[in-house]
Amino acid sequence: MHSLPFPSSLNHNRSPLELVHSDLHGPLPVASHSGYKYWITFIDDATRFRAVYLLKAKSEAFEAFKVYKSWAETQLGVKLRALQDDKGGEYMSNAFKSFTELAGIERRHSTRNRPQQNGLAERANRTMGDVKIEK
Repeated sequence: MHSLPFPSSLNHNRSPLELVHSDLHGPLPVASHSGYKYWITFIDDATRFRAVYLLKAKSEAFEAFKVYKSWAETQLGVKLRALQDDKGGEYMSNAFKSFTELAGIERRHSTRNRPQQNGLAERANRTMGDVKIEK
């Protein structure tokens, strides 16, 4: 049985940080010299600006999000309003949930086994998959 194709979305948010897509990639087959095995991407829906953070463990995803949020809000002078993710365990901790609730960030999760719903971040990670991490 196969699924019907997802329609491409022509609706993009118009304001920076209105919606940010995120996905975690890894583990890589071989860690970098510094021990990095994963990366996490944050992509602004309006501008398509992409930030990538290298991680040694999935458990570092929450800290990477806090760093990204602080940096992006400082640079743009606006608050992050919504985060789209694939509902991976790295996004579902109680600490992550509490932090986003207190910050007023709407959480959007794609349905299991439907990576198309978080396609912007999934595609970015696939595109970067062939890049070597030299850090």
